[in-house]
Amino acid sequence: MQEIYKNSKYTIWLYNISAREYMIINKYLPTEHFDVVDIGNDSSRFNELKDFHILQKPDIVICDIDSLIDNKIINILYESHCSLAKVSTKKQQVNLDNTFELTNEKVEEVKKGKQITTTKTEKSMKQIIDMCQLSNIMKLQILTNLGAKNIYKSMDIEADLNSGKSVNYISKKYLFKLAQTLNDFISLKDNYTRGHCERVANYAEALGHALGMNEEELENLILAANLHDIGKIALPDAVITKTDKLNDLEFNLMKKHVELGATLLPANQLGYLKDAVRAHHEKYDGSGYPDGLKGEQIPLLAQILAIADSFDAMTSQRSYNRVKSAEEAFEDLKRHTKPYGDGDGLGVFYNPKLVDKFIDVISNSKTTMDNLREAKRQADLNINYKKEQDGQKQKRDKQLVKGDANNG
Repeated sequence: MQEIYKNSKYTIWLYNISAREYMIINKYLPTEHFDVVDIGNDSSRFNELKDFHILQKPDIVICDIDSLIDNKIINILYESHCSLAKVSTKKQQVNLDNTFELTNEKVEEVKKGKQITTTKTEKSMKQIIDMCQLSNIMKLQILTNLGAKNIYKSMDIEADLNSGKSVNYISKKYLFKLAQTLNDFISLKDNYTRGHCERVANYAEALGHALGMNEEELENLILAANLHDIGKIALPDAVITKTDKLNDLEFNLMKKHVELGATLLPANQLGYLKDAVRAHHEKYDGSGYPDGLKGEQIPLLAQILAIADSFDAMTSQRSYNRVKSAEEAFEDLKRHTKPYGDGDGLGVFYNPKLVDKFIDVISNSKTTMDNLREAKRQADLNINYKKEQDGQKQKRDKQLVKGDANNG
């Protein structure tokens, strides 16, 4: 099961699709993120789904709008937690929830408060991808629930209650264990995320202490930090492990992790955790995602996570970024507390007062600063080693080419 999950893509089945529909769909679903399987008009293939592992079942089936999908197939898709989308390259008079036009007709959309023009094809494929992600998260919820049941069984709840522990305490204890399980799951795809969440929790806790949070508030903050990236569990491996800059499609997929993470969390009285997970990429000037919250509309936990998350992303090793020193990262945070055009300001992404407090706390922690300097030193050594290896490879390649030319 680990191998099934480790090499994950979104799985899409095409059923009874025309050649033109096939061409359009494949244009918007690159193979590095989507496993597109054309089953022709063989309806017997749906019966095979009963024997598939849940993560091998398609996330969505796309068929022509005139395809006959009987109740038996509908039930199989429902039991497989698989969505159904019907498409057409012709204009439709009535559009139902699961029907989509693949045409070049222009449509207007509002994005971040701005009116933009797109085509019905582009709009439809975005909606189909959203359906695909939601189906995928539903499957992961099932696996999460199985893990949650095992956690629940391992907890001696009666003993906790008899010792005077509150229901709130027991819920948090359960969620800390769940966070560990989910981060174990993500580490199958991306080892960086586990360490990242732990470091973000440490930075957030330090800022929380400085803000005078009590013990319960700090527990809430640490728990939110450990859970903040769990939505990445529902992203294709090639997105979260990509070594280069994300393209537009990949960035849009990545942005969904905040909504998917909030969806994945169980519904209980700790709803503020969902809010913190969902809002940790909101920006203080309202330019963030997914809801465009502004200023104090953003939950305090999410404001703190945004700073800690960004600081760790700048100061820890990922293959696609140059590790910044703590001082460089502090400067970057400061520049994102001033409007663009105001001196060296790059836009008010973070609460300026929280950034000032964060820099004061971290810069005055000798242990933390020593660790950051060592991480920077190791990262620079790794970069220099990679450059040296690349240089040696280029030299060998040139010698081989020269040898082949001489032999020719």
